[in-house]
Amino acid sequence: MTEDNNDKCIKPSSSTPYTYCEKNSCQAVIRSYKLDGKKFYFAQRGCTQRPEDGIAPNTATVNPADFYEKDDFPQQMVTNVDTIVQRSIIDLGNNYQSYKLDVATSFECIFCKGEASVTLKSSVNLDNANLGLCWNIETGQSYNGVSCDSQCYTKATMLSHGNKTHVTYTMSAERGCRESSITYLAEQKEISKFHNVKSDVYACDFSDGQKCNDENLDDKLLDFEETTLLKCKICDTKLFNTNKNHPCIQNATNLPDTICPDATYRSCAVNTTAAYSGADARFETSRFCSRDLPLTRMKKTPHPDYTGATLTTYHCNTNGCNIFSGDVVADGTPAITTTTITTTTSSAEYSYHSFTVVFFLFVQLIV
Repeated sequence: MTEDNNDKCIKPSSSTPYTYCEKNSCQAVIRSYKLDGKKFYFAQRGCTQRPEDGIAPNTATVNPADFYEKDDFPQQMVTNVDTIVQRSIIDLGNNYQSYKLDVATSFECIFCKGEASVTLKSSVNLDNANLGLCWNIETGQSYNGVSCDSQCYTKATMLSHGNKTHVTYTMSAERGCRESSITYLAEQKEISKFHNVKSDVYACDFSDGQKCNDENLDDKLLDFEETTLLKCKICDTKLFNTNKNHPCIQNATNLPDTICPDATYRSCAVNTTAAYSGADARFETSRFCSRDLPLTRMKKTPHPDYTGATLTTYHCNTNGCNIFSGDVVADGTPAITTTTITTTTSSAEYSYHSFTVVFFLFVQLIV
């Protein structure tokens, strides 16, 4: 994309580089628009391996329905811009350069969130109002927009957990702009914020128009995904513990499994450290439910309170899995303490020594 309409690719000439297209057609992809008082031009010229997609050779086609592929031109963060495609079987025939400046609109996505839970014995009664009007996009409602440089998305999550007489149903909807690093897929499953539950994600980009993430989730015919609350070992040695045989550090398999508070707890965790504080070794371990995702390996980081010590963290996602033993080998070295002994001479000893010296001098004088 450039503001220079005399660029060699924007307006090809005899000095524009060319290549040979063996058994292929020549192709030009053209876009141009006005935005915020500036004019922008885009041209991509080369060979194509898709000559059989309905675009007539040696003509220019506006927004061909079967042409578009996500990699054919860069994300330009604008909508309401036509794409002109020219195919040619004539040498250097992809030289189309008639630019019409569309009035572009900065690309925006609908931004909203909604989540609700109900606990019922039989039926589920969750409606769009309880979900912040985010489950379905309602006509006549005003929705916030957010500027986007990648893709808009809609994320839906449905889960249930409990027993036959007491079941909790949760529905969650979220719409916004995805991180640019995520590969484009129109539909996919994604890890959710709930334990062992995946979300359905629907994506669209600037080619689909302004605030394109406006699908109604009722039309997707989604169903509740059954899950159970995670159970973890729960304990804490507290700070400054000096007992390396504390039951929270050793033999954690003997601890009971405790049900986590709700389905957003996705892992069982352990934090453990052993370090010298002054002359004493401290052994501190805690086991708890965590909302973080499980780790594939133990994570070691500098301890925030003990200089030179390591904090080891581990997350797992099966019932009672946070059982590995805590640290019992203290990092660092104990502080060396010194004792100062002060000696004094008593007044009686001083008097005795003084008398001895005077008597010795007196004897010397007589002699």
